[in-house]
Amino acid sequence: MINIKKISIVIFLFLQSCMEPDTEKLWDISIENIFETKGFARSVIVEGSRAYVAAGQSGTQIWDLEENTLLKDFTGYEEGGTFLEFQDLALIGRDSVNSLLFLSESNQDVKIFHLDETDSLIYRNTIMSARTKDFVSFLGSNSLSGSKMTIVVSEVDKNLELASRNVQDIKVVKASSCSVADLLNNDTLLLDANALTLISERFGDKK
Repeated sequence: MINIKKISIVIFLFLQSCMEPDTEKLWDISIENIFETKGFARSVIVEGSRAYVAAGQSGTQIWDLEENTLLKDFTGYEEGGTFLEFQDLALIGRDSVNSLLFLSESNQDVKIFHLDETDSLIYRNTIMSARTKDFVSFLGSNSLSGSKMTIVVSEVDKNLELASRNVQDIKVVKASSCSVADLLNNDTLLLDANALTLISERFGDKK
């Protein structure tokens, strides 16, 4: 015997799916305003009437959303008495309770800044990525911390490149394109096996 109840439910659901949607219950998105930021807005955090923007090579900006005005823009920051320009800000985060901004450039560690009542950007600290922490740990366990080092590789290893780029006095070069200065201007020289062969072929005694 055919179950009439089940057939009725299927037909009812089919008819409902063919009906036009109730547009009044759908979200309606409209453009309220357009802000012409300096540079490309790569990441934005909105907090109340303010917008905090990571704008690539143009640094970071603070906008007043109600007045449609740029309140502050920072092209860099001071660290140890030296002014350092932002190269490519890609991400921005905000901790309003502690007045902190978290800024990160492409493939870089996160830097922490304090944004005081006068909207001054003060550098506080850098949060190392897990990859960088592992590399620093490797240097320490092998008594290599603090030495000026050149690492010569046969092929570029992206993980090694990203891990070492935030560690001071560490340089990674390819064996096929490195110079004599790269090999000599350091305290420590590390080579992988294939890189050693390539270096010997390039700079060895040719008879």
